[in-house]
Amino acid sequence: MRYPLFSRFGLLAILVSLPCWALSPTATTCTLPATTMFGAPVTIAIAVSDDSGLTPTGSVQVTDNGTVAGASSLAADGTAKLTTAFNLGLHLVACSYSGDGMLAPSVSAANFVTTIQAHPSIVLTPSQNPVPAGQRVQIDITVAGTMGAPEGGVTLKDGDSILAVLLLRPSDNSSTASFSGILAPGTHLIAAGYDGDVFFSPATTAQPLVLIVGKRPTGTVVRSVSPSPAANGQAVVFQIQVVSDAASAAGSVTLTENSKTLGAGILNSAGQTTITLTGLTVGTHSIVANYGGNQDFAASVSVPFSLQVTGAATTIQLSATPNPTQVGQTVTLTATVTSSTGVPSGMVTFQTAQATLGTANLNTAGQALLTTSFSSAGTRTVTASYAGTAQFSAATSDAVTLNVIPRQLVVANSASFKTVVAPDSLASIFGDNLVASPVSAALLPWPATLGGVSVIFRDSAGVDRLAALKFVSPGQINAVVPADVPLGQSTVIVRGTSGDLESGQATIANVAPGIFSADGTGTGAAAAAVETVHADGSILLQQAGRCDGHGNCTPNPINLGTDQDQNTLILYGVGIRGGGQTAKVRIAGQDLTPAYAGPQIQYGGVDQVNVTLPTTHSVYISVNDIKLIKKQVSNTVVVHFQ
Repeated sequence: MRYPLFSRFGLLAILVSLPCWALSPTATTCTLPATTMFGAPVTIAIAVSDDSGLTPTGSVQVTDNGTVAGASSLAADGTAKLTTAFNLGLHLVACSYSGDGMLAPSVSAANFVTTIQAHPSIVLTPSQNPVPAGQRVQIDITVAGTMGAPEGGVTLKDGDSILAVLLLRPSDNSSTASFSGILAPGTHLIAAGYDGDVFFSPATTAQPLVLIVGKRPTGTVVRSVSPSPAANGQAVVFQIQVVSDAASAAGSVTLTENSKTLGAGILNSAGQTTITLTGLTVGTHSIVANYGGNQDFAASVSVPFSLQVTGAATTIQLSATPNPTQVGQTVTLTATVTSSTGVPSGMVTFQTAQATLGTANLNTAGQALLTTSFSSAGTRTVTASYAGTAQFSAATSDAVTLNVIPRQLVVANSASFKTVVAPDSLASIFGDNLVASPVSAALLPWPATLGGVSVIFRDSAGVDRLAALKFVSPGQINAVVPADVPLGQSTVIVRGTSGDLESGQATIANVAPGIFSADGTGTGAAAAAVETVHADGSILLQQAGRCDGHGNCTPNPINLGTDQDQNTLILYGVGIRGGGQTAKVRIAGQDLTPAYAGPQIQYGGVDQVNVTLPTTHSVYISVNDIKLIKKQVSNTVVVHFQ
């Protein structure tokens, strides 16, 4: 069986004779707007579908009143898009699918599209606005289309009055016309109307052109300012001229700063005025002269005039304490601002070449203080800048060179806190942020690493020795000075997992005696005991100090018994063992030779001194100090006897 050819609405459809089971039927849709404007692009959306589940392939085409308007291949989803433009009038548009090896061709329903005239825009451009009275003005008229230049005429109107009917000059996609004439003074509302042609509809201006006629242009000039710069409180005289292309302007002029009116004056017959200003504050002022205009002259504004007003002279001195300073240490920057006319007030800014450190207000003494610190070592060049006030001028100090040095450790005798330590003695090392939290070693031998840090004693030859660590905390480390460290100066280094944290110097001496006090400060009640052996062989041990649990320690009176009792004073300290055989203990002015002066075997780096007290007790009445001596004198601690 064969299907015949047929034609409808100018669209020719051809169907090929195939067995009915060979091709699956399809449906083609064609989507586009019912109305379009001349010259405007129109996008036609085409879709081909079938009920078999197959994906349509091949091509589609669009016909306009029977004429092919375009073709395209189908996308993977069975759709296609074509963009075209239509001439004026009614168009019958259809879309057809060519089919493929599996799907049958199909034709969409007919679509009627009406193309109407394009709507042009009109722009009016005057040669000047405002226009001086009696001067000719030219108004250019531009009628712009979309595709092609509008043709025909345009009518120019001033309100309801026709100024001119002009023939357009086509050019590309727009056409132009020009009007030239002299208009009466006043405000004119100028509009234009386009007559339209075959392709473009009639149009008028969206908004009328507001044309001002009747005022002559002016220019306002600041001729002179005296004095400039001006001192605080001094009167400043401005000479102002308003110029025009003809006669001299008349009216008033104001001086303003940031829209604030400072003064005003009336123009004389030569278009000049003088305005005097007083009370200007210290600083830089940007002052503008404003001519308000009148019925004959347009307003105008001068170029801003920069006027510097200075205050009373000031000087500023800057100091930094301490200098040099350690990394992380608080530094006080003090700026002192002085003037011969009084004590300045206001704000001071402290800064380095790299950054602003902060600001501070001057106190009643004319000083501004800022505390700061630095996180890295190096040289900082610091200056202080005074901002000035309405009475005092600004000033900047000379630069102060601030030396920021690495943080320094303090190495001290752990009993007396003197800065001389002995080999194999317990030393206290003070610093900043040495470890995160306190850690204490439990049993001997004490480790060389505790809490993630170690302590190194480096002698003058560069040899490093590790110290045994008893206790570490953020601000203090208790360590035993290596026994073989040479005498003299050593560099002490606290080293963490990421490298060296802080360093300092230690003075090493063979003997550096120190006696522990009960409260750990090196003064007051001794951390000592008295062992009394009675005639009957019984033993009594009495502590020399007692503490209340809040760190407050006082001497505990010692009862020495009778003259038949034997009493031994037991002292604890550091730095003694190096000269123990020649050590003396001075009690109430009497030097006693210890029975023992050497290591305290239960606590690393600590020494013990045992002194047999005389049997005549009267020598101890009101005794309150004990010193250990051997060339070097220890700190003083207190024991009370009764």
